[in-house]
Amino acid sequence: MSDAAASPAGRPAPRGLVGRIAAAWTGRHREVIRADLAGELTEARLLAYAMGAGLLMLLASLPTVLAERARQAAITGGEAAIPSVGEVVTMQVVADLFFVPLFLYGVAALLRIVLRLFGGTGGWQATRLAVFWAPLAAAPATLLGAALASLLTVAGAGTLAISIPGELAGLAGLWFWCAGLAEAHGFRRAWPGFVVIVALWLAALALLGPVAA
Repeated sequence: MSDAAASPAGRPAPRGLVGRIAAAWTGRHREVIRADLAGELTEARLLAYAMGAGLLMLLASLPTVLAERARQAAITGGEAAIPSVGEVVTMQVVADLFFVPLFLYGVAALLRIVLRLFGGTGGWQATRLAVFWAPLAAAPATLLGAALASLLTVAGAGTLAISIPGELAGLAGLWFWCAGLAEAHGFRRAWPGFVVIVALWLAALALLGPVAA
């Protein structure tokens, strides 16, 4: 997954959802963003990307949530002390299809301000495109990570083991996020932002780990 800004001349732009995702995983993520920015990028498409990201989160999280509910039912010995399947599904649908898109809009607004301070040239629309598209580009890793997390939950693995597939998928999404934002804001390289965010994340884990323990 290269972060180089240039692309070979004459190469056709990636087309279709599957083609775009495949291009992202073969080092052409910035080309996907560039092609969208050069075309007719509408608010309807951006909203579809945001809702698609929420739907992806729902598909990824629901199996693990239901597996965890089943495990809790087995531990407590009954259904009375835990939410019903319908309640669990409803809460997850609301969280992922309503709050995830809102969260992405808020993140895009904040990142546009921050990146402008560091010399970024991208507008509000370009920033939203980069933020909204990244979760869709990371869909293969997200869904695979969710499947592995569900299997680990059913197998009775610990919290740390269950979280690892999701964390690795999150790194893929973060890379696509950084690459897309670099393209949208005219930065030549994406890896500095990726390294900084990962370093901050690891520092936060190191600081919060003793507190959680």
